[in-house]
Amino acid sequence: MSQDNVGLVHRIFGAFNRRDLDALLALIDDDVEFGSRLAGMEGAFQGHRGIRRWWQIVRDASPDRIIEVVEAQALGDVTLTLARARGHGAVSQIPYEDTVWSVARWRGGKAIWWGVFPTRAEALQAVGIEEQPMSQSNAEVVRRGLDAFNRADSEVLAALSDDDLEIAPATETGVEGGGHAYRGKDAWASYFAHAHQVWEDWRIEDAEVFEADDDWVVAVVRVVARGAGSGAPVEHWRGIAYKLRGGRIARVRGYLEPREALEAVGLRSPR
Repeated sequence: MSQDNVGLVHRIFGAFNRRDLDALLALIDDDVEFGSRLAGMEGAFQGHRGIRRWWQIVRDASPDRIIEVVEAQALGDVTLTLARARGHGAVSQIPYEDTVWSVARWRGGKAIWWGVFPTRAEALQAVGIEEQPMSQSNAEVVRRGLDAFNRADSEVLAALSDDDLEIAPATETGVEGGGHAYRGKDAWASYFAHAHQVWEDWRIEDAEVFEADDDWVVAVVRVVARGAGSGAPVEHWRGIAYKLRGGRIARVRGYLEPREALEAVGLRSPR
């Protein structure tokens, strides 16, 4: 299934971030052609031997380089990924952050071709897909919602949501939401009113967004917060499934385990 390839993208970047070369190579065809931005200087990287050479060049240039998947989309046997890389130069120690588009073609659960480009249009052109004018994607709506969530901006969230929105939070005790869902135009405002009684200074970090079939989107997030009154720090990973209708958020359901959120919409967990 094409959506399975999105999970493979996350697994590849996860292997890179863990510095697990063997796990990365297991997801790449023996005869892969990889065209990174280094290809202009080094030439295209061919096969596993080429990937090992690319790996060493990147590690030498920036040992702490981390790549975050901002958004990944399945287009048949092709995946299109917006990725953000950050780290420090090995010699200068100057920090950097860079955003690129990568596109890959898959066969039998392995990448057979991979390219990295500065723009979405160039990435699509490389695999023969014409850029089409399009409305805001479901993933973009969710990302805007996550940004607004971190600001506790219920007005922006309401504008992104259906009037009959339903929010079902994931909590271990039911304390955060009082054990019930929030519905309607004031759902976000009601949610924040209750959450402020339990948490303070909370935020979402390291969000990864997965698009699924039937207008479902899953965000895997790290929640960082402090208990109201006690100030006790809390940090945990959560999964949030969003159902969109006509480009607006119609349902939000939280899961204590990210894997459960992904599996609920038919995706495989990359973790």
